[in-house]
Amino acid sequence: MTTTTLSILLCAALFTLVMVILSRRITLKWRKQNYVFIIALSTNIMAMAQSQLRAPEQEHFIVTASFDWADKMPSDHQKNILHDYGLNYHIEAGIQSAIGNLIGMEAKVGYEGFPSLYGGYSAFTASFGLRMVYGYDEEWQYYLGWRASKVYRTSETTGTAYRLNSGLELKATRDIGETLFIGLRTTFEKANDHEIFNWPVKNRWGGYVVVGFKLFNL
Repeated sequence: MTTTTLSILLCAALFTLVMVILSRRITLKWRKQNYVFIIALSTNIMAMAQSQLRAPEQEHFIVTASFDWADKMPSDHQKNILHDYGLNYHIEAGIQSAIGNLIGMEAKVGYEGFPSLYGGYSAFTASFGLRMVYGYDEEWQYYLGWRASKVYRTSETTGTAYRLNSGLELKATRDIGETLFIGLRTTFEKANDHEIFNWPVKNRWGGYVVVGFKLFNL
């Protein structure tokens, strides 16, 4: 096993450990729902790292859409409520670049909406991080980065207000043809928007299915 491979394995293992430790403050329902994404992505990354995981050579301008069928009102904020679900979506545009043969980068901006969530949810987002690829044609892509969002929600007492959230993002995608790719994505952030409702600020998971397009090469 090379030094590069060992480093990737250690980073993936460390990321998984950090996520597990931080999630101790999250409700059991959220942990069970999103551990599936964490385990699937981390296991896949560590398995690929033992063979051909490497820095990318190709560079693209991309657009992505992420979708999650999420609970409109988490039970830890209102007891004895019947769970009801709605669509949470996230649209992003960005660039995938390479720095020599060392490492790949990805930077994105976007909009996330969850209209049916209690108090609504509208957010302008930005993220930046590292990207690695696997396969002869770089058909598998992995991303780990930092994310930030400006979240607007509406409370009956304070009206519409915003808070700034930040956290981490992990994503794995697979090319389907030359332009289309699909995959899984998970996010972890400090939910400062809870302050708008005078709720305790907690850490929050998100788990999404991702569909994207490589519009053109850079």
